[in-house]
Amino acid sequence: MILIPDQEDDTFAKNPKERGEFYNMSGFTYGSQFLGFLPLLQVKSIVPRASNVTSSEGCNISPWDGPIEAQLTHSRDGVQWNRFEDRSPIIPRGEPGSFDAGMILAVADRPIIVGDEVWVYYTGFNTTHGGLMPPKRSTIGRAAWRLDGFVSLQADSGGGVVETVPVRLKGNRLVLNTDASKGSLEVELLSWDGSPLPGYTRSDCDSISSDSVRRIVRWKQGEEINNEKPLRIRFFLTNAHLYSFCSSV
Repeated sequence: MILIPDQEDDTFAKNPKERGEFYNMSGFTYGSQFLGFLPLLQVKSIVPRASNVTSSEGCNISPWDGPIEAQLTHSRDGVQWNRFEDRSPIIPRGEPGSFDAGMILAVADRPIIVGDEVWVYYTGFNTTHGGLMPPKRSTIGRAAWRLDGFVSLQADSGGGVVETVPVRLKGNRLVLNTDASKGSLEVELLSWDGSPLPGYTRSDCDSISSDSVRRIVRWKQGEEINNEKPLRIRFFLTNAHLYSFCSSV
């Protein structure tokens, strides 16, 4: 057992028969961790089984009705999985009348990288789980994000600071996937014990105010950094999003 629904999944419920249920989950490796798409069914009503027969309007193929949306999960080891606090859908349902207005499920087992985007194929239904067939129909849809754009660390005008644990960079240049087009982002390098490295402090950094999936960080003395020892990286964000970071040669 890696995940079970909890009380937060049932906050919509108005009676004991209403509840949140996991429909399936597709897990995959991404970067240095595992991600997963978790469709959550909100059981909002029970369709009497006597209506589970063909009629002039259609056929009920399920006695449980409710919408399904896909949430994002993550894990460092593939065993201990976690969910995000706001439980917002990573793939939300479409507008009323759209092909995926009722359910998002049967997500492909992994995304594909196309240029600077991440694509995921999924099955969308125009009705909720207990909808009549017809008009219920399934359609293959595609969701797309910017590269590494599932989530971001972000700060508003009040600013925010993020500091990593000691990391060992393979390359000698630090590359960011960030949107700081409405604000700014600066980077400071520290030794493994947290001491700022001379020449790589926040005041030495060329402030970033752009939107790019591959932005090389520059300091007054240049781009190259000494990667022979583990480093801590401190990010200063103002009205900015940080999606990911990596190193390059």
